[in-house]
Amino acid sequence: MASVRINVERDFWRQHLVLPLGLFIALAALFELAPIDLWLENAIFVWQGHAWLLEHHWLAYRVMHHDGKLMIYFIGLTTLLLALGSGRIPAIKPYRLSLAYLFTCLAVIPTLIAFLKHFTQVPCPWNLVNYGATQIYQHNLSYPLGPGQGGHCFPSGHASGGFAMLSLYFAAYPHVTRRVWPFLLPGTLLGCSFGLAQQVRGAHFLSHDLWTAFLSWFMSLFLYRLFQVLSWSGASPSEMSHEAC
Repeated sequence: MASVRINVERDFWRQHLVLPLGLFIALAALFELAPIDLWLENAIFVWQGHAWLLEHHWLAYRVMHHDGKLMIYFIGLTTLLLALGSGRIPAIKPYRLSLAYLFTCLAVIPTLIAFLKHFTQVPCPWNLVNYGATQIYQHNLSYPLGPGQGGHCFPSGHASGGFAMLSLYFAAYPHVTRRVWPFLLPGTLLGCSFGLAQQVRGAHFLSHDLWTAFLSWFMSLFLYRLFQVLSWSGASPSEMSHEAC
C-alpha cells in the first residue's frame, strides 16, 4: 500500500511539476534565443497597416480588457460568497475548501504577477522603436531588474486574471476521480483570449503571456499543495486515481 502511494505521488509531481517545468524552460529558452516575439508582433503590426489600430478597439479594449477584468472580479466575488455560504447550503458544503482555494488563487495570482511586473523593466511593444516609439527591443531576460523607469510590461498582468482560472483544475482535483483535465479549459481559453487581445493592441508579446501562463500554473500548484497540507484531511488528493492531463 505504501509503495502504491509513493508511485501515485511521484506520478502526480511528474505530471504537474516536472513535465510543465521542463516545457516552460524549453519555451522560455527558445524565446530568449530567437526573435519569435518580434516576428509575430511585426506580422500583427503590418496587418494593422503599420499602426496599432486596435489599441482602442471596442472588442480588444472595452470587451476583452475592461469587461474581462470585471468578469474575473465577478467570478472571484461569486466564489468567495459561495465559500462563505457553503456551511448553510448542503449541496456545496463538501466543496467549501475547494471554493476557498479557488478564491485564494484568483486573488493571489494576479496580485503576484502585478508585483513581479513592478520589478521588471521590459517595455510593451508599443513603446519600441520598431513600432514608432523610443525604446530598444531586447529579449525579456536582457533587461535589468528593479523598480526603474522601464515599461513594466512583463509578465502579462491582464492575462493573469484568465490564467488564474487554471486553478479550477486543482479545485476540482479532490472531487473528480477521472478526466479532470476538462477543468483546464476555462483558464486556458480565458488566458489565451486576454493575451491575444493585448497582443493585437500592442500591449504585450506572446512570451509575456507564456510566462504568465506557466507562473499561474506553478502558483496554482503551490497553493493547492499548501491547502492540501493545511486544510484537506484524509487521503491526499494526489494519492487518488486520476486520468490527469
